[in-house]
Amino acid sequence: MTPDQQAELVQDAELLRAETASEVPEPGRIRAAYERVLTGLRAITTASAGVVLVVQQGENAYRTVFGS
Repeated sequence: MTPDQQAELVQDAELLRAETASEVPEPGRIRAAYERVLTGLRAITTASAGVVLVVQQGENAYRTVFGS
């Protein structure tokens, strides 16, 4: 992952955290931020077991909130 890609992934993750922590979280914004984070994580070609676990848990949480 290039430094620019890494910075973008961190920024997207921060946006996701901020939206989920807001008093009135907006599902559309959460969905969009989550999808950007997931895309960034999947782009990592040397995925460690930890990254794979994060992706799986994120997908589980997403399905719990938004359905399949």
